[in-house]
Amino acid sequence: MGHQYFIEDAIETKNIIYHNLGVLTFASNALLNTDQSPALFWITNPDNVVKGNHAAGATNYGFWYRAETRVTGVSAAQGMGNNVCPKETPLLEFADNVAHSCGRYGLRIYDEYWPRLHPCQPISASNPYVEAKYTNMFAYFNKKNGVQLSRLASVRLDHFKIADNGATGIECPGAQ
Repeated sequence: MGHQYFIEDAIETKNIIYHNLGVLTFASNALLNTDQSPALFWITNPDNVVKGNHAAGATNYGFWYRAETRVTGVSAAQGMGNNVCPKETPLLEFADNVAHSCGRYGLRIYDEYWPRLHPCQPISASNPYVEAKYTNMFAYFNKKNGVQLSRLASVRLDHFKIADNGATGIECPGAQ
């Protein structure tokens, strides 16, 4: 029940999540609040490698990037990660992943993500946005959308194949 592969506290970095199969998630009211709408792969800090994985049959999301503002959970309670700003951290790698038959989205990048050269520092000429390149994903037969993007800066979807999703291929709610 709940998330299957997950980076929970947003302090975890440089992990390699490689060539895994996630199948069937179920909502849980007894775990984290986010486990009520679980993902097969839940990533709270983009400074990790997520490559060559398959997400199939999630009740909600195949891959959910939910970059936190600050470190959370036990790590925060122990005073760790005061200099960690996941919403502004560059993406290490997302490539060659597949998401299908998910109840909502194959890939969700929610709710805010603005990768910068120097996370935790204000955007400026010397601290520009840096490109977060999500590469070579296949998203199909998801009940709502293949990909759902929220408030972002400098995110690039490269070589995506999206087909036969319930509503749309790529949704960007609130885009101006």
